[in-house]
Amino acid sequence: MSLKPPVVKRELTPQGVHRAACYLVCDIGTQTLTWEGNEKDVHQVVIGWELPDQRITLEGRDLPKSTSRTYTLTYDERGWLRRHLEAWRGKAFTDDDVMNFDLKTILGAPCQVQVIHKPTRKGGMFASVESVMAMPHGSPTIPLENEPQYFSFDEFYGSNARIPENIPKWIVEKIHESAEWRKYEQSNMANGEQDVGHTEPYEQEPPEEDLSNEEDSDFLPF
Repeated sequence: MSLKPPVVKRELTPQGVHRAACYLVCDIGTQTLTWEGNEKDVHQVVIGWELPDQRITLEGRDLPKSTSRTYTLTYDERGWLRRHLEAWRGKAFTDDDVMNFDLKTILGAPCQVQVIHKPTRKGGMFASVESVMAMPHGSPTIPLENEPQYFSFDEFYGSNARIPENIPKWIVEKIHESAEWRKYEQSNMANGEQDVGHTEPYEQEPPEEDLSNEEDSDFLPF
């Protein structure tokens, strides 16, 4: 007789439109993706939101449920990241906006996210963030309940070459798969250094996504 751990069935975030606040922006570097037998290197970023009206008990604590989406890190007009950011802020980007925009500024920004359940390649279901929208004027603020979580390879070098301790384990694992991390690790090894910026990953609820593969500017959230 073998002992097997119980299978925990996770309840997906309900479909529909939810109040949300951004608590996570993490650069996961250049990932090698396979689509229809072809490989492609794509620089990606994960954006995560708290949903204050959807609750979960985690390690005995009552916390807002979270959801996330992985984007290609590009501000091209055809990309989902730019489309969602423009809908979120309620105003299109100008060329100057794109040149000067810092994705870190969306941390703490409120919005609405539309969640739709979709099938995974393995036959399950996942909660997909299909759209992000601005909050109506006059909406109450949404204070973050989680500590903001941020990582960027642009700020990773020198004395800052550490992955913050509060970054979720599944994101740390994706960072370790990136071309940027491998290059950094190889560089440290060549220099005879043992510490390559590892941290003890923060245990947090895993993602729900499928991992198989014109307003006045004073009202803008970022």
